[in-house]
Amino acid sequence: MKYEVRLARSEDAEGLEKFMQSLIGENLPVLYTKVASPTLDEIITFIKAHSDPDTSLLIVVIDKGRLIGMLDADIHRNSQRSHCTSFGMSVLNEYRRHGVGNELLKELFLWAKKHQLNRIELEVFSNNLAAIGLYKKMGFWVEGVKKEAVRVDTGYVDLVQMVRLVA
Repeated sequence: MKYEVRLARSEDAEGLEKFMQSLIGENLPVLYTKVASPTLDEIITFIKAHSDPDTSLLIVVIDKGRLIGMLDADIHRNSQRSHCTSFGMSVLNEYRRHGVGNELLKELFLWAKKHQLNRIELEVFSNNLAAIGLYKKMGFWVEGVKKEAVRVDTGYVDLVQMVRLVA
């Protein structure tokens, strides 16, 4: 792959800020809407909150100095769910369907295995067919559906709950 995939660092804050502004500017009906992009201070706090590799993960994808993708994951804090992680992932529009998501997920799988996790969970809007296709290709399956869980424009969208066991 021609992109750099690595753990996020504090010096990525400005790149993450621009990345988030681009995503929010797309106003996609497949993501939760945000009133405003996170501030630089909020992004710095987010990076620090994901800096303990024993409890969380924050990885970024860089192309020619530009941050083009990210994935964040957290191990569940409850001791009975500490074998599970949930994650979120985003890729800039012009880089979608170019293998960036595959690479992010491969890194997540390695991290989960290293931490002896058993279960990786996610929720995705049912109208995000490209993401659902990617997740299925990468070994996730649909475990449940929250009917009309999110309001989008004047209608409702289901939230699809997906899971993959760590092999």
